[in-house]
Formats: sequence, structure tokens, C-alpha cells
Amino acid sequence: MPVVPVLSADGAERTVVSVLLEEPFSTLTADVPCDGCRRCCVNNDLVRLMRGDDVSAYVTESHPLKKGHVMLAHKANGECLYLGPDGCQIHERRPIQCRTMDCRNIARRVTYSQARKLGLIRIWRKGRELDNTNPPR
Repeated sequence: MPVVPVLSADGAERTVVSVLLEEPFSTLTADVPCDGCRRCCVNNDLVRLMRGDDVSAYVTESHPLKKGHVMLAHKANGECLYLGPDGCQIHERRPIQCRTMDCRNIARRVTYSQARKLGLIRIWRKGRELDNTNPPR
């Protein structure tokens, strides 16, 4: 991933990579209006298993950016291994990051150019669309 500056939650300028790894673009509420959207389940989404996740409950692979960490495994096409034709096959037991992911937070904290460089543009666009405080362009 390229080094792209972004504001972290505390307002400090950091790289997008460090923010993605240390501050998942998540929310602690369950009001993310996904409505069947699967954008964050594709494109080698780098869903990192967090403290509190039972790593043994998932098929994992090494995280390419965070040494010593694991993430959900992916199919050859970049989709999450657990994404099936009807959506998430482990929805009831999905990892913390999957339960709390909120694309609106990506749209609020990452610019269009940053999202494009990081391959997050589809997720960023959906976040802009859903974010009432940040109308789509």
C-alpha cells in the first residue's frame, strides 16, 4: 500500500496504512445500513482478527502489513473465503472487525485520492452515499 497521509481519530496526521491497522474504520454501534452491500467483503479487504476473536474458529492467512497478525483467508478472486452467493456464510459468528466495519468512517477520514490509491474507492463511494453529514459528490 502506498504511504498516504490521513488524520487519525485524535487529529494527528499519520499514514493511511497505520490508521487502517491501528484504528479500524469501525463503529461500536450496529446501525450500519449495509442492506446487502458486500463491498468490504471483497478486494482483499484485510479483515484483521482482533483481541476477542477466536482465531481458531476461522481459516486465516498472514496479514501482509502487520507482521505476526492474521486475517480472514481470501479466495483467489480477492473475496473473503466466507462470502457466498447469498452473503456472509458466518454472519452470526463473524469477527469483531466485520461486525463493526462502517464504510461511512472511511468516507469521513480518507480523501477520494487516498481511497483510489489504496483500492478502497468502491467502499469510500458507498460510505459517502450513506453518510448524511457528508453528501455524495
